[in-house]
Amino acid sequence: MYSFPVKNKYHALEVTQPEYDPDLKKEKLYVDLDRVRGKDYLNRIKLNLKIDSKNELEQLTDSFCKLLFSGHRGTGKTTELRRLAKDLDHEKGYLVVLIELENETELNKFNRDDFYLLLILKLIEKIHQSDIKATTGFLNDLAKKLSLETEVEQTQKASAGATADAGAELPAIVKYFLGFSASFKTTFAGEAAIVKTTREKLRVSITEIISSFNEYLRKLRTTLKDDNGLPKDILFIVDGSEKMPEQIYKDLFITDAHLVKDIHANMIIAVRIDAYYDITCSPSNIFTNSYTIPMIKITGNATPLFEEVISKRIDSGTFFENNVLNHLAKYSGGCVRQMIQLVHQSLEVALGEKINMQHANEAIYELGNRLRRTLTSKHVEIIKAGRFEDADKLMRDMLQSLVVLAYNGDRELNPLLNQFFNAKPKAS
Repeated sequence: MYSFPVKNKYHALEVTQPEYDPDLKKEKLYVDLDRVRGKDYLNRIKLNLKIDSKNELEQLTDSFCKLLFSGHRGTGKTTELRRLAKDLDHEKGYLVVLIELENETELNKFNRDDFYLLLILKLIEKIHQSDIKATTGFLNDLAKKLSLETEVEQTQKASAGATADAGAELPAIVKYFLGFSASFKTTFAGEAAIVKTTREKLRVSITEIISSFNEYLRKLRTTLKDDNGLPKDILFIVDGSEKMPEQIYKDLFITDAHLVKDIHANMIIAVRIDAYYDITCSPSNIFTNSYTIPMIKITGNATPLFEEVISKRIDSGTFFENNVLNHLAKYSGGCVRQMIQLVHQSLEVALGEKINMQHANEAIYELGNRLRRTLTSKHVEIIKAGRFEDADKLMRDMLQSLVVLAYNGDRELNPLLNQFFNAKPKAS
């Protein structure tokens, strides 16, 4: 836990690491970028989910929406989806099940069939947290289909004498699946026999399981009412597919897209930006609508907000000479993550001391050169020709790697690369 903005140089390095993932609201680090990015994409999502201006569910959706959400790494997808989940998860909104894949799984070992099981497990967890009464028939049937009866029996025996336990009155099957959910990440990152068996059973029985799950969802909806007795609904928000293997998202959202479509629940699914084009251009595309969170044009209005992103984390007076933070913001490309990376690199160049313009420019060069080294001769040809509107594999690669940045209606070269291609950052 840090006292923000930090003044210790070692703490400054830590809180500007790309992997550092604080609770922005709790730590008071959140900066509202709506003023310069706009809320059009969020308002359209809410419209499709029948959400009114008070963030209340005005009426149930006519069918089950499957909404695709995308954007560059570092644009704030996770932050915005967390905000959306918080806005909509209340008595007059949805029962929101937020699944952050990077927290719940080891994505490099993630399997297509894990996705469906994770939806079920996180819903059970949410029901338990919300103290909602739900039938257990589906869970017993699921345990049988996945050959988990022995593990459920062991859970029942282990808790048989635990009458003082806070969860002692929970059915054994619910206890088992709650435990399964809690241990999902470590269990499915390994090679235990239960992992192989569960995945095989899921693969063979997935159509039946989805059908049973849909009946479970239908029964659950009959118990979901707001404080006026009006019906509520269920919304899954799935985030964090940045590190999902390419073949897995193709299996899930292209080859077997019909399985996701068949689930009777509204969903928002975030995917990496190169996957976005694969999925939306596929003949099997099942998504009701697709939304992209845009990069922010660094203008006179936006620059102070990007400076604020940093000044909330680390003390400006301690770590920056005059105008340096403003200078770094112009090379952020409107990407919060890149802004934080630039500051981190500048701190390293300055060895934790106050950053001057020379330090900043050295950091800009180092990060730009690192990005330049990822380019092939084909990439360079595209950059020199300025052809950024294509949707071919090379272009998708450059969007995913932040070589090219997508704004509202425009694509531009990452400003870190301007120095290598005889270009200058556009004036504010």
